[in-house]
Amino acid sequence: MKNSIVAKNRRGFTLVELLVVITIIGILMSLTLPAVNSIQESARQLKCQNNLKQQATAAMTHVSENGDRFPCGGHSYKYIGDTQRGNSPHPDDDGGDPDNMTDPKRASSQRGGWTYNLLDYMDQSNLRNADINTRCITPLPIFYCPSRRAPVLYPSNTRDTASDDKTQGTPYLSAKSDYAGNSGGTDNVEGGRDKAENGGGIIFRYSAVRVKDVTDGATQTLLVGEKNLNAKAYVEVAGVGDDDDCYLSGMNWDTLRSYGNGTFVMDRYGYEAINQFGSVHLNGVNFIFCDGHWARINYNVSKETVYRLTCRNDGKPVSEYSR
Repeated sequence: MKNSIVAKNRRGFTLVELLVVITIIGILMSLTLPAVNSIQESARQLKCQNNLKQQATAAMTHVSENGDRFPCGGHSYKYIGDTQRGNSPHPDDDGGDPDNMTDPKRASSQRGGWTYNLLDYMDQSNLRNADINTRCITPLPIFYCPSRRAPVLYPSNTRDTASDDKTQGTPYLSAKSDYAGNSGGTDNVEGGRDKAENGGGIIFRYSAVRVKDVTDGATQTLLVGEKNLNAKAYVEVAGVGDDDDCYLSGMNWDTLRSYGNGTFVMDRYGYEAINQFGSVHLNGVNFIFCDGHWARINYNVSKETVYRLTCRNDGKPVSEYSR
């Protein structure tokens, strides 16, 4: 008798009440998810900033230990670093053969790019001296923006890669970088050494720029920043060299950016700005300067300011930009 009374008093949710509860939960989630996403993105942006600050520390150490010289841009996409050549750039007038390891005039000519030249100053000497394949397939989180992609391997063009006296095909999956060196106030990163030099670049093919050469001031000249990337390249080979080689390669659209057309470009699917700096962040592009400080610069910065930031010796002060 008692059990039957309890059973009669037991009452469940009606369909209407259940729908009301589900609706309330949905509203609460819609209100809280943007806040959660914003917090997560802020954390990712902070990590991106810290990546650049660590690169700045390595670059400043490189400067102090290499005759006040910034890391060189190497030779071309083909070369991912030479373990036997130190950090010296290509000499100008010795008449040696840049591809002959036995030529004493070129023995110290480093063909790898600025990322390779910083490895010793990032506690990555073992990677610097590893075999070609190991270097190609070893991603370093410090070179990946977490807002864009995870520090893993991504598709690349399978073409010859050289190091020291060895050549091999680039692994289809290789390590990348979301950051690029400043090759100056030019419209084309791969326009040649003379063009980059005349455009006031810092890192370009065969570069050997010293602190004293930055006559506009190290605090007003870009060193390294986030590069624009076709969002299609996040997961596949996309574009004409936009992100198709290993991150340790020499002078290349993968490792360098310039004035381009004077704009900083936000990533979007199918659009390539292979000469320009850019980012996936909504509020601007992260950079480090030639004195090692970090700043974020808005997308709407003027073309004149972009030129002055990328050119080290145009003799004009940089107008205000957002930090």
